[in-house]
Amino acid sequence: MRPHTVDLVARDTELAELAAALSEVAAGEPRTVVVGGEAGIGKTRLVTEFLERHAREARVLVGRCVDLGGAGEAYTSIAGALRPLAIEHGDELRAVVGAGGHRALQGLFPQLGDAGAPAAPGGLHEAIALLLEAAAADAPVVLVIEDLHWVDPASLAVLRFLTRALTDARVLLLVSFRSDEIGRGHVARPFLAELARDRRARRVELARLDRRGTRLLMQALTGAPPAEAEVDALLERTDGVPFYIEELVDLDGCRDGAPQLPEGLRELLLVRYERLSEEAQRIARHLAVGGVEVDHDLLAAVLRAEPDDIEPAIREAVASGVILATETGYCFRHALVREAILDDVLPGERERCTSATRSSTRPAPVAGGRSPRPSPTTGPAPATRAARSPPGCARCARRAPRWATRRRRSTPSARSRCGTWSTIRRRPAACPASSSWGARRRICATPATWSVRSRC
Repeated sequence: MRPHTVDLVARDTELAELAAALSEVAAGEPRTVVVGGEAGIGKTRLVTEFLERHAREARVLVGRCVDLGGAGEAYTSIAGALRPLAIEHGDELRAVVGAGGHRALQGLFPQLGDAGAPAAPGGLHEAIALLLEAAAADAPVVLVIEDLHWVDPASLAVLRFLTRALTDARVLLLVSFRSDEIGRGHVARPFLAELARDRRARRVELARLDRRGTRLLMQALTGAPPAEAEVDALLERTDGVPFYIEELVDLDGCRDGAPQLPEGLRELLLVRYERLSEEAQRIARHLAVGGVEVDHDLLAAVLRAEPDDIEPAIREAVASGVILATETGYCFRHALVREAILDDVLPGERERCTSATRSSTRPAPVAGGRSPRPSPTTGPAPATRAARSPPGCARCARRAPRWATRRRRSTPSARSRCGTWSTIRRRPAACPASSSWGARRRICATPATWSVRSRC
């Protein structure tokens, strides 16, 4: 497992769920636990902490799936996890798994001897199950498979077999995966759907840190209680993702006027973006200039395209996890992704996007060449309001492009922490910014000329 430098914070509930599963396994009930969450949310850190706390209670076997571009060798993670166990049995292995099972394992572990003719996959699956059952007879076994989103089909078949074949062995199968990497058509998606119907399986989904969790992590990293303004600023910029907090807390990323992203972090954030086609990248850049969330029709107008014509490129960006679809438009998967893409926009391209935005949101003239005057009861049209209105949160203004900052007016409503600028709703009684971070948090770092739904 990867090393860590600070104590795990704000994950007591998840650790308790894993501990409860291990207790059930020790009582003779096999269990499967899948730990999901986006990249950088702390899946490996959680699993590491759990194993350290219960190292004396169980035998731990760890295997990792490797991203080899879809052409990796079979059984990569399974072989890595079971190799110490197979070598440990040595000459007794044949008695544990039988002659056929021993021959099957020889194909997986060459150090056991020449396997001769390849064994059938079913024989290998059965041999692995027998090997785990034998190990679990002495002490509970925790079989950890990390990064299921990179699993090869052969290893996945073994996992599917083990969840069904191990009915009374003291084995905890602990699997981690990136939930934003397993989309439609992914090889592991049916497997996860099957586990959702299995009474012996449970899923632990890691949410982003809330304000309290962010403060605790900042204090653990810096060794001193942070100022409340610094907590707010860093939470706003990182959306509560622990990895991003760790990367930015020492770089003044939690202060106003924060510097640009570190080059290593920026490259990491742009990996998915750089895999997109040129048209999908162009749309992502326009979204970055426009804000965190943009309506579909307005995006098409800014791109000077029919709404149906941009859907294939948008679908590509959504499938790649760069942007997410909302009720009426699109938003970025994470605010830092938008920040990294925005740095990739050329000045001329930004100015053209700005000009197109002004043209798209300008109200149509009426007879006599004058623009329609807003009604005192209904107010201006939604597009006009969006063009005139600043973002819904003044403290997010620093994250908007400079040209938007120059157009922004200072009004009492502009300083409201909540609101939907495309509809000018009355501020709710309870601000979502103080609510739980179980749901995805949207940052209102948006230029004043886009019709966006901005919430903090």
